[in-house]
Amino acid sequence: MQYTLDAEVVDRRDNKIGKLDRLVLDPRSGDVTHIVVHKGLVLTEDRVVSATRVQRATADRVELSITENEMEDLPRFEQDHFVPLGAEEGARHGVEGTPATLYPYWPPGVSAFGMPAGVLPYVVERTRNVPPEAVVIQQGAEVRAVDGEEIGEVEQVLTHGSNDQATHLVVDTGPMAGNRRLVPIDWVNRVDERAVRLAVGAALVKDRLRAYEG
Repeated sequence: MQYTLDAEVVDRRDNKIGKLDRLVLDPRSGDVTHIVVHKGLVLTEDRVVSATRVQRATADRVELSITENEMEDLPRFEQDHFVPLGAEEGARHGVEGTPATLYPYWPPGVSAFGMPAGVLPYVVERTRNVPPEAVVIQQGAEVRAVDGEEIGEVEQVLTHGSNDQATHLVVDTGPMAGNRRLVPIDWVNRVDERAVRLAVGAALVKDRLRAYEG
């Protein structure tokens, strides 16, 4: 399959439901296990979809085997959990004292933390609904050579076989025509949150790999 980041995503009834925002890979096998679909323009949300729900992926779109309504039951990519703090935990997070000692003249019925009186302060813990060891490649992820030189951005991930195993990255190395390069997945050393680090030099990618026309 040909996963293009920012490609249109449609449901099984051919209704447009969002854009392909991220790919989730198993770091051991290289298989694409999930995709993340970005929905909405103003009130946005990202949903995690199993790769088994992908019927077809081409250069400009991803077709799913589920409906838009069924997608609403799938987990969000990131979720916020509001964890109440006790006095000891609050001190560790930089909250000392109580609302009354910090703001003795706060309006009646409202605490110094902006919550109704009697409600404990809290911290927000954000978690991701993907395996903790998973490799996540997001739209616009930069690609850097072994020496740190920036080469370009990930445009596509090509996969092969029934397990959707990633074989190559299509890297856009510049605005001019003919600047897309097909980089073997074996050349990837590691993937950070916003960058793909290669185990080879920039010259090898730019000068020795042929332009990709797919």
